[in-house]
Amino acid sequence: KALYQLLDEGSVRDWSNSTKGEISAQKCVIMMTSNIGEKEVLEVAKQPDLRTPMKRHKILNKVAKEAFKKWLKGHLRSSALEGRISDFIAFLPFKDDEIALLIEDRLRRMKLYYAMNSDMKRDKLIGNVDIHVH
Repeated sequence: KALYQLLDEGSVRDWSNSTKGEISAQKCVIMMTSNIGEKEVLEVAKQPDLRTPMKRHKILNKVAKEAFKKWLKGHLRSSALEGRISDFIAFLPFKDDEIALLIEDRLRRMKLYYAMNSDMKRDKLIGNVDIHVH
């Protein structure tokens, strides 16, 4: 009920439904995450014709949206929620080389932080770290 109120009216009221306890969310972006459609998205993502990022993005988001619609029909009596959602974004698991880049970046940031906020020398704190993802 609160989610529908938030999406319909842009605000939420306390349990007594008074305007004194009203919280406005008219200028907010509401993001919800879910694993609904994960299998379908991952299966489609394996297809070789999804090489270009724009084509991949468009198709995977459509797959995520369709999977969510199917789930809604099986779990809710009303499809009112479906009409209130403006966009779907499908996320894929990171590849090994992407994980390595994220770790390297985080370690680089840690080195910089500690170098700026410590009396110890940067190399003694973390040293040179080689990243190998298997």
